[in-house]
Amino acid sequence: ASRTRITISVGGLSLASDIQVSGNASACGTGTFVLTASSTTVSNPVFTWYSDASLTVVERIGSVFTTPALTANKTYYVTVKGDNKCENRAADARLVDVTVRPISTGADIMAANPPVSCGTANVTLTASSSTVTNPVFTWYSTPDLSVVAYVGSSFPTVVNTTTTYYVTVKGDNKCENTAADVKQVVVTVSPIPAPPVPSPGNPASTCVGTPATLGVVQVSGLSYNWYDSNGTLVASNTASYATPNN
Repeated sequence: ASRTRITISVGGLSLASDIQVSGNASACGTGTFVLTASSTTVSNPVFTWYSDASLTVVERIGSVFTTPALTANKTYYVTVKGDNKCENRAADARLVDVTVRPISTGADIMAANPPVSCGTANVTLTASSSTVTNPVFTWYSTPDLSVVAYVGSSFPTVVNTTTTYYVTVKGDNKCENTAADVKQVVVTVSPIPAPPVPSPGNPASTCVGTPATLGVVQVSGLSYNWYDSNGTLVASNTASYATPNN
């Protein structure tokens, strides 16, 4: 009787190391990811993307996988099979982690308005965060965040008029704020008033031992302090002052 030899080739199972994945793996707020798989060890590779570790839910068959819009971190599992290798087992699938970082809000930034300055403000503004890891602060001079004034947590600035700065933060775990949700810091500068005008009724002279009442013309919104010739404060918050007996 004649016989025919039949050879059966048994391919090995693919491993995670047989698969390389490229593409964007991080987004801010929400994002769609385009991931591409390739292999240098599997002939005519066919890639399958799964959304679960047990490889029961197929998301895509093919080398390129565009994820749905994601609002949270997600792990996908990729397998490959081809002419010389069989598909990975679940334990040997390639894991692909995609990261969706939340966008920072004004509440993530701690920054206080400095005290009111007169004439010119020469101040250092500071920002910090207890919710953003390795924070990077950016100070803008426009509400649409188009003009950067400074990058850093301590911002030295000199202004002659009241000025508002808009602060954002980004870090390892959060993306930069949008213009709609920043921290505002206001540097308030009050103009230096003109010298007080003496009241018309002020005495030109007085006798020894006789007190004199001095006054200035009251300007709305201003308060007045009085000093003697030595620079010592003798009266405050009053438009008039009665001298002691001389």
